[in-house]
Amino acid sequence: MFYKLELPSSVSIHRVFHVSQLKQHVGNKKVFEELPMMADESSLQPPTLLDRRIVKHRNRAATQILVLWKGLSPAEAT
Repeated sequence: MFYKLELPSSVSIHRVFHVSQLKQHVGNKKVFEELPMMADESSLQPPTLLDRRIVKHRNRAATQILVLWKGLSPAEAT
């Protein structure tokens, strides 16, 4: 089963996702109607790595890193 998401035109990712790539939203976090605008990406620098984990991706180990970007709040870490 696939879902087509309504994304802003400025987003350059595919809009169709398999249900296995989605998860239910749980918690009290604020949900935005639109994605927040990012600062100029060329000015963002990763000064702090907050977390690291190993996940399985296509039957291989892949490292995911949570980055706190300079000038952004910890809630905006990616």
